Amino acid sequence: MEGDVFRIIVPLNDNFLDYGDRDGTGCGIQMIRGTQSTGQATQSSIQFIQREKAQQDILVLIGQEPELSQKQIAARLELNVNTVKYYIRKMQEQGKVGRIGSARKGKWVVREKV
Repeated sequence: MEGDVFRIIVPLNDNFLDYGDRDGTGCGIQMIRGTQSTGQATQSSIQFIQREKAQQDILVLIGQEPELSQKQIAARLELNVNTVKYYIRKMQEQGKVGRIGSARKGKWVVREKV
């Protein structure tokens, strides 16, 4: 129904409070409007949070051990290697992370504060 509005408040750490906090409430996810059912909206919110957590976990891990390979990162975080490659590629495009040196002997550099 048009006009249906609901709010999901998910407590997150301070790094995430800026997302969607346009009215100063500190809510990580504000409002979802439209024709989505509650289940679909909740599922997309959960997926968003999982993506953000995976990226944050990758940043923390490479900040601690910059010499790790993508395969080692995937094993440590219990993620699929292709998932880690995808997130790292996205973070490189966003300028959050970079690579110094070769694929074998190089290391990761976190350019964004974790």
